[in-house]
Amino acid sequence: MPTNAGYIRKLSPEEVREGYIMILKDRLAYFPPPGATFSLHDGGELSEATIEAVDCECRGPERPHQHYRLHRPGLKSGDRVQVTKDGPGGAYRLEVVARAALGVRGANEEFPAPGSSAL
Repeated sequence: MPTNAGYIRKLSPEEVREGYIMILKDRLAYFPPPGATFSLHDGGELSEATIEAVDCECRGPERPHQHYRLHRPGLKSGDRVQVTKDGPGGAYRLEVVARAALGVRGANEEFPAPGSSAL
């Protein structure tokens, strides 16, 4: 993925349920080091954020490793998000570039009853 496109990811149900955006290891260099604070524009608000390193044994105890996360609650499963950087030393910007398709719900959402007009 070209660096000028930033970081783009379609969110999984687990990411939405746990309130984070997974940062893939091969794109980690686009962000400040894990644990370092940086400025993030999100929906018109500027806040401080960090990339969190989480120890994991999802490949078994003989292959421990880390996953990297950007804490961001309030997104929906299937949303496609983009994180871009406003120049060297600048703030980062988070945008939802594509909303989840109709009928795709996060793990905490309920589908409306058949025949209702809620969709």
